[in-house]
Amino acid sequence: MRSRSHAIVLVVAAVLVGAAFGQESGGTPASTADVAIESAAIGALRIVPAGRQVFDIATGETVLPDGGVIFAAEGSIRLEAPRIRYVEGRYVEAEDARVEGDVGTATAASVRFDLESGVIVFQGRTAGDDDGGDAADGTSADRGGSGSDESNGGGAESTAEGASAGADDGAAGVVLRRDELRLEATSLTYWTAEGVAVLEGPVVGTDPDLEAGRVLVDVASGVALLESPYVYRGGLLTLQASEPGSRLQLDPVEVDGASSFDARTDLSPDVLDRFARWLVSPPGE
Repeated sequence: MRSRSHAIVLVVAAVLVGAAFGQESGGTPASTADVAIESAAIGALRIVPAGRQVFDIATGETVLPDGGVIFAAEGSIRLEAPRIRYVEGRYVEAEDARVEGDVGTATAASVRFDLESGVIVFQGRTAGDDDGGDAADGTSADRGGSGSDESNGGGAESTAEGASAGADDGAAGVVLRRDELRLEATSLTYWTAEGVAVLEGPVVGTDPDLEAGRVLVDVASGVALLESPYVYRGGLLTLQASEPGSRLQLDPVEVDGASSFDARTDLSPDVLDRFARWLVSPPGE
C-alpha cells in the first residue's frame, strides 16, 4: 500500500514538472501578445516583448532576455531596453535603458520602476559592472514569441538597436536631455506623481555649462535648482559657490527662438517650497 502511494506521488510530481517545463521542451507556447500589469502608483503598464519571456516560478519574476518596450502612465512614459525583468505589482528593472517622457529623454545602465511608490531610479555604470547573465537560476518556463508595438507605429525595435538604447555618446553615467539641456550624473531619481527629478553628482551639464553636487528639476516648468558645490558658466557670466546650502536657480527662457536659462541666486520662495522635500538641508539653514 505504501509503495502504491509513493508511485502516485511520483506520477503527480512528474506531471507538475512536465507542465512547468513543457514550453521549453516543445509544449504549447504562451500567448505572444503584449503583457499588461498594474502599478498602484503609476497605473497600468503595457509591456511589448521583443522575443522570449522566461518566468521564474520560484520568485514570480519574468525576464525578457531579448528586451522590449514598456509604456507606462497612460503612454506618457516609454522605456526601451535590450533586457527587462519584472514582478507584477512590485517592480520593473531594465538594463542599458532609454526612457522618454515628460522628464525628457534619459539613458542609464540600469533603471528600476518601483510599481508601489511610482519612483523611477536610474543608475550609471560603475567599475566592475558586467552584462549579467540570462535568466536567474531556478525553475522557469520559457514563454517564447515576439510581441508587436502596434500603438507606436510598428514592431519593437531589433535586438541590435535595442542593445545600444542605453548608450549616449559613450557616457558611463545617467544622461538626461530636455530641450537644449543635457545633464550627466551618477544617478537620477524621478518621482512620477510629484513631477520632480533629482540628479545626484557630480552632475555635469552642457547647454548650459555647469557642474553641481545635485540638480533638482521641476518636470512641468523646467525650472532647475543647483545645490553646492556648483559652477555655472553662462556666456560672460560665471557663478559659483562651495558653501553648504548654497543654491542657484535656473529659469528656462526663450531668446530669439532659442531655449536658454536665466540664473539667479535670489531664489523664488515658490521654487523653494516646490523642492523643500528634496533639498539636502531645509531653506534658511
